[in-house]
Amino acid sequence: MPARRFLVLAVSTVVLSACSTSAEDSLTTEPTDPPESVASSAPTTAVAQESLELGEFDPEGDFELFDPCTEIPSDVLVAAGMGEAIWEPGYDRDLSVRCGFSAVDYEQNLGTFALTADRNTKEKLFERNLMIAEDIDSSIPGAYLHQLSVGNDSDCHAAVHTERGRFIVNYGEISTDRSLEEICGIALDQLEFLYEQMGEENGYFY
Repeated sequence: MPARRFLVLAVSTVVLSACSTSAEDSLTTEPTDPPESVASSAPTTAVAQESLELGEFDPEGDFELFDPCTEIPSDVLVAAGMGEAIWEPGYDRDLSVRCGFSAVDYEQNLGTFALTADRNTKEKLFERNLMIAEDIDSSIPGAYLHQLSVGNDSDCHAAVHTERGRFIVNYGEISTDRSLEEICGIALDQLEFLYEQMGEENGYFY
C-alpha cells in the first residue's frame, strides 16, 4: 500500500505549562475498570444499537455514547486484524469507553489497537498541541489525526465525529522503526475499514 501523505500541523515538543490541565487528565488515555453495575450488565457480544450518523455533537448533550467494544460485531473486528483482547472494556461514566486488542499483522512490533468513543472536542486537542492533521485524504468525511501526548511518535489516533460522540481507532507500537506518518496510516486504514464494514448498508454510519 502506498504511503499516505498527510498535511501535518506543527506539533510543539515543549512540555505544557504546569498550571494547565494535562492532556492525559482531560483526554481518554488508559481505560478504567467499569463500575460493578456497568460490568455486570455489559454484553459480551455485539448488540443492536441505533445507527451512527456522521456529524457534530454537543459534549454536554443527552445522547447515548457509541460503544465500539460491544456494538461492533466480532467478525468485523477479526477481519480488521484485531486479535486477542488485551484489556476488558473500560468505562468512565457516560464520558468515554475504551478497549484494546493485539494487532495480528504487526505482532513483531508489539503493535496494539484501541477502540475508543468519547465526548472530547477538536478545540481541546488544538489547545494542547495534540492535533497532527485535521485536513487529510480519507474516505471518511471529517476524519482527522491526533496524539494523546506531545512528541510520542509511536502512537496515533484516527478519529471521526458522530452524533453519538467521537469514534477513534488508536494504533501504537512498543518496538518500532516506523515514522509517525506510517503509524497514523495504519490507524486510519483501520478506521476506514470499520467505517466501510459498518456503513449505511449495515445500518450504522450514514
